[in-house]
Amino acid sequence: MSTLSVRNEPMTSPQHRTQYTVPVRIADPGPYDQHVWGELCYRGSTPPDTVLLLVHGSSYNHLYWDPPVQNSRYSFVHEATRAGFATFNVDALGTGNSSVPPPSLLTVEAEAIAFHDVVTALRSGALGTSFRRVVWVGHSLGSTDGITVAAHYPDDIDALIVTGLLHGQSAEQGAALAAEVYPANEDPKFAESGLYSGYDTFRPGGRARLFYNPATADPAMLRLDEETRDVVAFGVKLPEVGALLFPPRPEEGLTYRVNLPVLLVLGQRDAMFCGADWLDCDSQTAVHDYEAAYYGPDASLTTMLVPGTGHCLAWSTTAPSTHAAMLAWTGGVVRPQSSPVHHPKRSGE
Repeated sequence: MSTLSVRNEPMTSPQHRTQYTVPVRIADPGPYDQHVWGELCYRGSTPPDTVLLLVHGSSYNHLYWDPPVQNSRYSFVHEATRAGFATFNVDALGTGNSSVPPPSLLTVEAEAIAFHDVVTALRSGALGTSFRRVVWVGHSLGSTDGITVAAHYPDDIDALIVTGLLHGQSAEQGAALAAEVYPANEDPKFAESGLYSGYDTFRPGGRARLFYNPATADPAMLRLDEETRDVVAFGVKLPEVGALLFPPRPEEGLTYRVNLPVLLVLGQRDAMFCGADWLDCDSQTAVHDYEAAYYGPDASLTTMLVPGTGHCLAWSTTAPSTHAAMLAWTGGVVRPQSSPVHHPKRSGE
């Protein structure tokens, strides 16, 4: 395995922030020839024994969980570390500071292998601490990545938070999504970036229509969403994600292999997944019963619906209460404690 790259940042808050570049594979067996960038964050003199692995959704990056705004109102990292957890907030392959391979290589299975290597690094002490427990916190496409890792590597994570995702979508919703996506190299933001053909992004203004409910949309965050939007290999992702979300029968799907505590968090006005023509998200019981059929018989599923909120939960005005509820559930499943095993970082790591 190649050497782990680390860059320490100046302390500007009670949080310890350290950026890592983790070598990963996208095939098994295969070389560690890609890397996933992430920022490890915690408070206090000793890191806790539990880390939350934060994985953003499509066309976002690590800023989804920790946006660059002075007010920490929208930062899940801020709230999670204040609650006593460590966070490892990553850029998925193809986005942000992580490797950008040809998009044809970014299959769901390939990303699961890469994230398995990230979890191995978290547990092994490669990031300075051997974390005893890992909780996956995903949004949208990041939630499907979490399901895939939990299914293929059942010992990797201790609990799973799925936000912005249901097992199904109406044809109208799918068409609305497709209409807002176009090649990234046709967008002025990415035209000179040298991206491989096959990476996509959203048309200007499309994210506001798809991802937010006007009642809980902050205009400043809508502007930030446009400014910081990233790319995704939709041509590769959508067929595979569709197979995960639309199995012939629930028990034949990949999610049925997930048997651990799961929290499902969904905005009641999520235009990507809720609608009278498919599933009425006003009923928590209806959503819970529908989704529970897709998870394994030993899974423990808790469902939380956020009133008046769209797909982008973390950047809507309801984010503080949403984050508080997510962390309360996490604390009930895996209460953080000071880690008894700490490995000081050596020169060159």
